[in-house]
Amino acid sequence: MKIVKIEIDGFGLHRDLKLDNIKEGINVIYGNNEAGKSTIKNFLSSLLFGFKSRSSLKRYEPINGGTHGGKITVINGDDMVELSRLSINNRSNPDLALTSLKNPSKKLETQQLLQGINQNVYDNVFSFGLEELQNLKSLTDQEVMDYIYTAGFGFSKASMPKVKKQLNDLCDSLWKPKGKKIINNHIEELSKVIKSKNAIQNLQEKYIDLNMKKEEASKEILSLEIKIKKLNKEQSILHDYIKGMPRFVELRNAQEMSAKIHLKGSYSDTDYNSMMNLESNYAICAKDLEDKAEILNKIKLEMESLCIDRKILVAEPEIKTLQREGEMVNTILKLENDNEIKKRQLQEKINSTMALVGDSIGTDRIKNFNVSLEQRVAINEAIDVYREKERELLLLNRELADLQEDKGVINNRYPNILEQQSTNSIESRIAILHEYLRASENTGQGKMVQFFALIMYFTTLIIMALNSYSFWSIIGVAAMGILFPLSQWYTTNRKVKNIGKITRGFEGEFEGVLSVEMVKSKIKDFEESLLQIQNRKTKLEDINSKIQLKEGKLKDIQGFLEELSFEISLMLREVGLKEKLNINSIVEVIRNIAQIKEYMKELDTVEERISSQEQKKVSFFTKTKEICDMIGIAFEGLRFEDAVGQVTMISEKLNEEKKKANKLELLVQKYDSAKIEHAKLLEKEKTYSDEIQVLLTKGEATDLSNYKEKFKLYKEREGLLKEVVAATEKIQTIFTQGIDEVLSNFQKLSFNSLNEERERVLGDLEAVNSEYKKLVQEKGELLKEIQQIEQQEDIDKILIEEERLQGKISADIEKWATAKLAINLLDLAIKEYEEKTQPEVFKRAESYFSKITEGKYSRIMLLGEDKNIVVLDNKGAAIKPELLSRGTQEQLYICIRLGVIDEFSKKNGKLPVVFDDVLVNFDERRTKNALEVIKDFSSNHQVLFFTCHKHIVKEMEKNKEINVISL
Repeated sequence: MKIVKIEIDGFGLHRDLKLDNIKEGINVIYGNNEAGKSTIKNFLSSLLFGFKSRSSLKRYEPINGGTHGGKITVINGDDMVELSRLSINNRSNPDLALTSLKNPSKKLETQQLLQGINQNVYDNVFSFGLEELQNLKSLTDQEVMDYIYTAGFGFSKASMPKVKKQLNDLCDSLWKPKGKKIINNHIEELSKVIKSKNAIQNLQEKYIDLNMKKEEASKEILSLEIKIKKLNKEQSILHDYIKGMPRFVELRNAQEMSAKIHLKGSYSDTDYNSMMNLESNYAICAKDLEDKAEILNKIKLEMESLCIDRKILVAEPEIKTLQREGEMVNTILKLENDNEIKKRQLQEKINSTMALVGDSIGTDRIKNFNVSLEQRVAINEAIDVYREKERELLLLNRELADLQEDKGVINNRYPNILEQQSTNSIESRIAILHEYLRASENTGQGKMVQFFALIMYFTTLIIMALNSYSFWSIIGVAAMGILFPLSQWYTTNRKVKNIGKITRGFEGEFEGVLSVEMVKSKIKDFEESLLQIQNRKTKLEDINSKIQLKEGKLKDIQGFLEELSFEISLMLREVGLKEKLNINSIVEVIRNIAQIKEYMKELDTVEERISSQEQKKVSFFTKTKEICDMIGIAFEGLRFEDAVGQVTMISEKLNEEKKKANKLELLVQKYDSAKIEHAKLLEKEKTYSDEIQVLLTKGEATDLSNYKEKFKLYKEREGLLKEVVAATEKIQTIFTQGIDEVLSNFQKLSFNSLNEERERVLGDLEAVNSEYKKLVQEKGELLKEIQQIEQQEDIDKILIEEERLQGKISADIEKWATAKLAINLLDLAIKEYEEKTQPEVFKRAESYFSKITEGKYSRIMLLGEDKNIVVLDNKGAAIKPELLSRGTQEQLYICIRLGVIDEFSKKNGKLPVVFDDVLVNFDERRTKNALEVIKDFSSNHQVLFFTCHKHIVKEMEKNKEINVISL
C-alpha cells in the first residue's frame, strides 16, 4: 500500500490541509517546530486504526474547527482506494470507509488492505519518532532485546520479557513449596486462626506487659540495624570485589592467552562443519569404491564360471521345431491303433451297404458311378412329380366314388314325387287352387254389395216416406231391388264352378267339406314338393358335371404318368442303373451308392493318413539324428521309440543352457551398471577431494590434520574472546560503577588483603547479628503472643477471618495457575521467534549499522543464554549498547528497527514507513550516512520523513528523486 494524497479536515491544529504530491520512495515533509509534523504522523495512525478515547491527549480534537478526521488516497496493487474517517454528528470513533476509485461498487476489506496488522504492530514497526528513541536511550541491553521482541510480535510498547518477569514474579510472590509467600502465609494464618478458635482466653494484663517489652526491644533493634547496615555495606563491597576477582583473573588470563595465539587463514564453524562432512563423505565414498570393486570382481568370476554350450543355443529354432514334431509323433503313435480300427469299420460298412444295393449296379462300377448334381436333382424331381401325380390319381378315384354315392342318395330321397308327379302337373294344380281362393274372395265381395244395397234401399224408403219423392225416387228403389238379386247370383255361380274344378282335379285328396284353409294347406304342400324337385335337379346336374370333369382329369394324369415313367427309365440308363427299377427304390439305391462312395472316400483318407504318418515318423527320426550330430550327442543304435525321449532330453538341455545364457546376460547388465556406479563414485571422490583442497587453501593448511589443529586454535581464540566478553559482563553485573574504574581498582587489590578485611568485617557483623537475632527473636515471640491475644478477643472475628483467608487462598491459586499457563505459552512463542525471525533481523541490521558507522561496528551478536545484544568493533572487541554514545545507541536502534521492518514486510506486506525527526542526535557525517541508508531502504518501502532541520532537507534535495514537501 502506498499513499498518494493526505487530506485533513480537522485534526489537532490542522484544518483543510492537503498533501497531494506524495510519491514513491522518500517524501521529506519539512516544517518548523509546532508546524504539526507529529500531528500528521498521529493522524495517519488514527485514520487507519481509530481515534483515541475523548479523555486521551492523543485524540487530537480539532483546535481550529472542522470535522474531526479526514481521508487518504492510496495505491493498492492495480487499484486506487480512498480511506476516510470523519467524526460526523460528534461520533467518538467513526468507522473507516473504504472506496475503490476505479470500481466504486467493489467491496473492500480493511484487514485485507492493511495486510492483517493491528494498531500495535503499526505503531511499533512502521511508525516511530524521537520519543521512541529517547525512551530507549537508557535501557539495558536486555531491554533493547525486549523491544525487538515487542516489534516482532506486534505487541504494544510493554516489554514482553518484562511481562514474563512480572508473571514469574507474580507466581513466586503467590506460592513456593518452601518459603514465606502469599499463599503459604495465608495457609499458615488460616492454621493459626483455626487453632485460635479453640483457645480464646482473656489476657489483658499480659497484653499490656508484652507491649511494653516490645517497645524496648524495638529501640534496641533499631540501634543494631544501623550498625548492621553499615557493616553490610562494607561487607557487600568486599564481597563484590572478592566475587569479581576470579572474573578479573579470567579476563586478564584470557586476554594474555588470546594475544599469544597467531592464526593465518580463514576459519569458521560453517567451513569446519563442511570439512568434517567432506571428510566423512570422502571416507564413505572410498569405502563404497572398495565395495563396488569387490562386487565387480565377484560378478566377473561368476561370469567366467558359466560354461555355455553355444552349439545347442544356435540350434534352438531346429530343436523347437523338432520338439513340436516330437509331440506330433507321440500323437501319431497313440492314434495308430485307432486308424486300423477305423479302416476295418469302413470296410464292413461298404460291404453291408453293397448288400442293400444288390444287382442294381456292378461292384466294379460303383467307384466310377457318378451322378451329377443336376442329374440327381432331375431324377429326384421326376420321382417327386410321379409320386405327386399318383397321389392326385388316388384322390380323384376317391372323389369319383364319393360323387356316385351322393347321386344315389339324392335319387333315393324323393322316389314318390318322381313316380307320381311331374313339375307341370304340380304347377297346374297350384293354379287351380289359387283360382278357388280368388273365387272365395269374390263371394265375400258380393255379400258386401248386398249389405250396401240394403242400406240404400232402406235409405230411399225413408226419404220417400219423409219427403214424398217423385218418380225418380221410385226408380231408385226399383234399381236397388234389381242389384241385390244380381249380386247374389254372381257369387253363387262362381263358387259352384270352382268347387267343380277342384272336385274333378283332386279326387280323393280332400276329406269332408272343402274349405279355404284346406286349399291353402294343399298349396303349401305343392310348393314344397316343387322346391324339392328343383333342388334335386340342380344337385344332380352339378354332380354329373363334376363326375365328367374328374373322369377327364383322371385320363390326363394316367397319360402323364406313362410319359414320366419313360423319362425316368431314360435317366437311369444315363447314370448306369438298370432301367426296370421300382420307382420307390430308385432314390434309396442312389442314396446307398452315394453312401458307399463316401465310405470308400473316407477309407482312402484313412489309408493316406496312415501313409503320411509313417513318412512323418521317418522324417522325425532322420531330423533327430541330424540334430544330435549337430550338437554332438551320440545317436547310433537308438530305436525309433527312443527318438522322442532323446528330443525331450535335448529340449531340457536347451532350457538349461538358455537359463545360463539369461543369467549371463543379467550378470553383464549388472556388471555394466556396477561399472557406471564405480565411475560415478570416482567422480564423486574427486569432487570431495577438490572441495577439501579449496577449504585447505582457504585455511592455509597443508593437510587435513593441520586444518583440524588450526581450527582448534581458532576455536580456542573464539572461546577466549567469549571469555573476555563473559568476564566483562559478569564484572559489570556485580558493580554499579563504570567498568574502567572497577578494573583500575582490581589492579591495586589482591586476594589476601581482601580476605583479611572481610574477616574483620565478618567478625564484627557476626557479633552484632547474634545480638540482633536474639532481640528480633524476643520481639517476634512478643508480637506472636500479642497477635494471639488480639485474634482471640472475638470468636466472630476469627470465623470471619477464616472465611476471608479461604477465599483469598482460592483466588490466589487461580491467579498462580493462570500466570503459569501464560508463561509456558510465552516461552513457546519466544522460542519460535528466536529460531525463525531474529537471525534474519540482525543480518539486515548489521548491514545498515556498518554503513552508518563506516565499518567501525560490523557485527551485532546475541551472547549468553539470555541472548544479550553486543556489537563488535572493527578490532573484534565486544561492546554492550549502554556503553555506546547516545547517538550511536539511537543509530543502532534505527538499524535494528529497519531490519525488523524488512523482515515483517517480507512476511506480512508493506505499509508506508514514518520517521519523525529520528536523526537529531547524529553528527554531520553519520547523518549523511544514515540518509544514504534510508535512501537505500526506500527502494522497497515508501518513506514519510518528517523533520524540522534545514540541513537535512538540503542534504536530501541533492538527490532529485527525493520529494520535499514544506508545511
